[in-house]
Amino acid sequence: MITSYVRSGLMSHFPKIIQDLGYDPDMIFAEAGIDLDSLTGVESLVPPVITDRLLQVAEKKTQCEHIGLLMGVSISLEGLGPIILMMQAAPTFREAIEENIKYLKVSFQGIERELHVYHDAAYISNRLKHGEFENSKAAIQMIVATLWRVCNLTTNNRWHAREICFTFDEPKDTSVYAHLFKTPVKFSANFNGIVFNAIDLEFKAIVEKVKAESHEVTGNSDKMTYNTRRTDATGAGEVDYQR
Repeated sequence: MITSYVRSGLMSHFPKIIQDLGYDPDMIFAEAGIDLDSLTGVESLVPPVITDRLLQVAEKKTQCEHIGLLMGVSISLEGLGPIILMMQAAPTFREAIEENIKYLKVSFQGIERELHVYHDAAYISNRLKHGEFENSKAAIQMIVATLWRVCNLTTNNRWHAREICFTFDEPKDTSVYAHLFKTPVKFSANFNGIVFNAIDLEFKAIVEKVKAESHEVTGNSDKMTYNTRRTDATGAGEVDYQR
């Protein structure tokens, strides 16, 4: 019996990500043995194993080792769902985070999130709780990057992230992490999450009404080089990323 699940809205933009990387999403779904219709409703609940299977197949086929990051930073407000409305209604950033944690406990059984405060630093930790999903690099990337986007939206980019933390080992190419987060990134950390200034918790929570189109994975500006498609012996490739 499956007791863990995640909201399908977290994956609703998956086909667009795959297309922007130059691949056919139908091919990815077919190889993963998953029906595309299973992700059409943003409020549907899907087992974490489906999310992980799609990410693993997509990473292998596209040779994009940071596909989870792209999924997280480009999620739309619709994909985030009612939690954004709850956070918007909170008086402060602290209470918005607490609403987020409460919502996860009630609505998801695949992700465990906690807020910690120590002197002038605060951090939000995340634990994935379902089998292989718990140790999936791509799933960890997606959850942390989604948290980063939610915090940006909730504070209108006013919070000050100190460090982005991942429990997996440092990849050979870390340029995409630097480009996306513009914040120091720690690998082989003891938790997956984000460290930020504790004083930021007192910010008034404001959710900026931005369009998902402003966070498309591809565009005509901000061109950079990082591992997406293997074009040489080192695995370097090029992709356009529009912030």
